[in-house]
Amino acid sequence: MAICNFYDSAVTAGSENGVSQGIFIPPSDLPGFNSSEFTDTSEITKEGKAIYALLNAVYKNTATTPPLGFASIAKSNPQGTGVNQSTESISLTFQWIQDLSNKTTYAPPLPTIGTNAGLGGCSLEQIFPDCLKIANEGAIPGAGILLLASDIALYGGSHPSTISVDARDWIAGLFGLLIANATLRTTSIASAITNKTNALTTKVNGLQFPASWYDANSPLTGLLAGDIPHYRIIQDSFSITYEYINDPIAQTFEVRVATA
Repeated sequence: MAICNFYDSAVTAGSENGVSQGIFIPPSDLPGFNSSEFTDTSEITKEGKAIYALLNAVYKNTATTPPLGFASIAKSNPQGTGVNQSTESISLTFQWIQDLSNKTTYAPPLPTIGTNAGLGGCSLEQIFPDCLKIANEGAIPGAGILLLASDIALYGGSHPSTISVDARDWIAGLFGLLIANATLRTTSIASAITNKTNALTTKVNGLQFPASWYDANSPLTGLLAGDIPHYRIIQDSFSITYEYINDPIAQTFEVRVATA
């Protein structure tokens, strides 16, 4: 499975145009990507640039005030790997609620009372201001990437009704999609991704509920104390490391696609 669909030009809406439902993100929301690179770079380079851009956009817009359920989102210090070459990692630890009464899993609900009422959400618009919802056989406005709703759903993310509503589970689903499907660099496979959480060995951890989550007066979530016995918190952690190369003459940098 590819991490996304790449488009180098606009696509007209219409039957059998090959466009699937998802979230379209243009170059303006993808740090380090410009429109021409969707045409004149290889698929594996575009993948590396897309992963770099997506991770950094999420980090930039959530690290200072992490949304509810983001136990942590962190970016490592650069580590030198060669002349003008470095790696860095971005990681997310996300908390899900399991409701045993109806066998569902979802992001912690936002509080509805107290001083925190309505706080803690994160919309796609906050992270990707120019992103668009795309319907099946809908139009693509130009160069960019399309993250398919069906792919995000495989990792727990629901397709938002609008780009302005809370989409924390979509963001967690994006990390899951990248962990499972990003091309990992090996001695025979070139990639910008030098390390990532192994999706085959990832195990969630159960946690105790903080009392602040269901405080009677000003809770941090929409959970009620009486319901806690049939809820569980599970925590999932994801991390991706990419390599980039600096050009000290041009004072630019680019993801570095290479074999190990």
